Amino acid sequence: MRKALLGVLIAFSIMAGFLFLAGLGFFLSYGPATQSSADAIRIEEKGEVISFLPLSVSSRQGIVIYPANLVSPWQYQDSVEALALSGRKVFVVEPDWRLSTTGPKVLADLQEQNAEINRWYLIGNSAGAGLACRDKDANPSIISEAIVVNGYCKGFSFKPQLAIFGSGDWLVRSSAHTSQAQKSEVASGGHFLLTDRKKSQPGHSETVSMILQYLDGQNP
Repeated sequence: MRKALLGVLIAFSIMAGFLFLAGLGFFLSYGPATQSSADAIRIEEKGEVISFLPLSVSSRQGIVIYPANLVSPWQYQDSVEALALSGRKVFVVEPDWRLSTTGPKVLADLQEQNAEINRWYLIGNSAGAGLACRDKDANPSIISEAIVVNGYCKGFSFKPQLAIFGSGDWLVRSSAHTSQAQKSEVASGGHFLLTDRKKSQPGHSETVSMILQYLDGQNP
């Protein structure tokens, strides 16, 4: 009886491990999807940064997105294209544990290469939220604001003006946002509100709209 139970536990553990690795591969292996906005946006990939550049730039705001750890930046493509279609340049940084040290250099390089942008906004998702808050705190003269999406922002001298969380988020409690942000919004989805390649993620378009509404209310 014990041997049979042990065998079942081993088999279950192997299956659980396989499903975990398969899910991890799903997040990491995404490549660029066919652009629905190819006639309006140019995509460039260089080093750890993927640039989404509107052919008609109508804003001097620039957006830098720090993704969740272990999530392919291409998972954000639909959200990023929607932001770029508003006339803003958007840059997605590859999720990498090294981002904890390379983030400031990436920001400095982007600022140097895009001198026409006078207001920079960081959007941090999940673990990327803490890094966004850190880099905003360390670079107040460069970064106008850090927007938090389903993530924590603790131990910094400022509160984000906007934090968005999913009502069904199973990783981050809403109280983490409401206590750390000047304004907190609720979307109807879960933890990965910005990662939607099939346009079926609950709260996806709602989250993008909240971000655009906030940016439209800032100085151009």
